[in-house]
Amino acid sequence: MSRRTVLVFNTVLITAGLAIGCGGDEPNDPSPLPCSYTLSPTSQSMGADGGAGAVTVTTRSDCQWSASPSAAWIAIVAGATGTGNGSVGYTIAANPAQTARTGTITVAGLTFTVTQDGPAARTFHISPQQQS
Repeated sequence: MSRRTVLVFNTVLITAGLAIGCGGDEPNDPSPLPCSYTLSPTSQSMGADGGAGAVTVTTRSDCQWSASPSAAWIAIVAGATGTGNGSVGYTIAANPAQTARTGTITVAGLTFTVTQDGPAARTFHISPQQQS
């Protein structure tokens, strides 16, 4: 069998005097490609007792990101900053209010939404139902 070597070069398209290339591939290239990010999942529902979770960040290996919560009841416990793919760990405090609440974690400009239930109404049963 013969061995073949394939070399791949940046592709540059020249149309009407405008050069369009990959950008960012050469060390002296002044126009690096912009970073793009995705979050997975993009939301989470949590019970009234709170709990923990994580959101996955996907991006290029040279792209930096940071995470910040919108409310004091959301705490970032891991991955507050990162470069490339990563994960943001968070905890949600118990909800003392009787109503549901919503908060967010902003990661690289994207929004991860947390919706938390309020405590269920407590029902008390008295037994026996009659007193003599």
